[in-house]
Amino acid sequence: MQRMFFFLSVLTVYTFLTFTVRFLVRKANEKIWKSKGIDRIAFFFPYFAFLAIGLIIGSATFGNRGMILLISFTMAAVTLIFSFAAIFSIPFTFLTLLLSRIAARLSPPVKSQTPNPAERRKVLKWMAASAPVIFLGTASKGFADSFGSVKIHQVPMYFSDLPSDLENFKILHLSDLHLGYYFNLDDLERLIARLRRYSFDLVLITGDLADDTKQLKDALNLIDQLPSSHGAFFSLGNHEHFRDLGFILKTVEKSPVRLLRDESTAIQHKSAAFTLIGIDDPVFMHRNISGFLRTSVKKAMNRKNEDAFKILMSHRPRALDVSAEFGIDLILAGHTHGGQVGINRRSLFESVNIEKYLWGKYAKGKSQLYTSSGVGHWFPFRLGCPAETPVLILKSKAIT
Repeated sequence: MQRMFFFLSVLTVYTFLTFTVRFLVRKANEKIWKSKGIDRIAFFFPYFAFLAIGLIIGSATFGNRGMILLISFTMAAVTLIFSFAAIFSIPFTFLTLLLSRIAARLSPPVKSQTPNPAERRKVLKWMAASAPVIFLGTASKGFADSFGSVKIHQVPMYFSDLPSDLENFKILHLSDLHLGYYFNLDDLERLIARLRRYSFDLVLITGDLADDTKQLKDALNLIDQLPSSHGAFFSLGNHEHFRDLGFILKTVEKSPVRLLRDESTAIQHKSAAFTLIGIDDPVFMHRNISGFLRTSVKKAMNRKNEDAFKILMSHRPRALDVSAEFGIDLILAGHTHGGQVGINRRSLFESVNIEKYLWGKYAKGKSQLYTSSGVGHWFPFRLGCPAETPVLILKSKAIT
């Protein structure tokens, strides 16, 4: 019932949005652009959206998660992206028109020059058209960038009490591959080939690995090919719960990758021991999940190694809010995709999103967090927020 209500709500908003775009664009076309081509595109725009929705429903109903579903979902996503771009551009378009009219009225007449109405209209048309061109161009770039290559980069993390034998310890962080949407086994194989040039001490996967569960077994075997001193570990995300969780648990159990679900394990690296913790995902969205996360961390903690350096895998970055009380040193998280729009390696939605800690480094007390923007996504739009596989390098804090 809740899923049906959610779907109907999304469909209602989507329908309202597309018809709003049609009204605004045709209104702007009537007053400013006067192009039959723009008018025709605007007229058919909502029906293109309905076609995409119809294909999604039909494909999902018949259990086809193949090319038809991918194409139809992409059509719907493109429609949504360009709807927002058009809506954001319309106020600037009309503002340009309004300011031009005000300027024309306030400007004193110049007797020595003969005004050229045709030239003035031409200039006005280009000024008014600049806003939608900029917004739609930006939307196109965001759509194109979502299909770009995954960025591999090093992220130093500094700790004042890091054991000496963990100096320069390298952790490859994989999160939110969402296999089955816009990232598939072929893409993962190419990424693994790039990553095999490096060596790691630990590979950690923080949830939402495969939306197409048929790809999960091969994905885990590919990840196991990465050069890692202590192997690969996996914690659950909300999409594992959305899919066939029982099948996923059995598949991971038979794989070379170890699942940590509200449990921890002690790992010996040279003469230093550290504790690796993995917690479950609360599944539900947009609620206060601190209680769930606190309970999961408490359940997973290994009391035998309380003084050891502690690394936590949590799909949700809000685990930072509860980790300091358990003496967690480092948290690796994903889930947010960095908001998929960023500026200067920070999410554009940092201050308004309930999830908080959307992308990059954060700290609270002695606990530090790195939130990955993810390898994949289920919505094809990334602007200033590329897909990534960060390599976290543990370092002692420099004495100043």
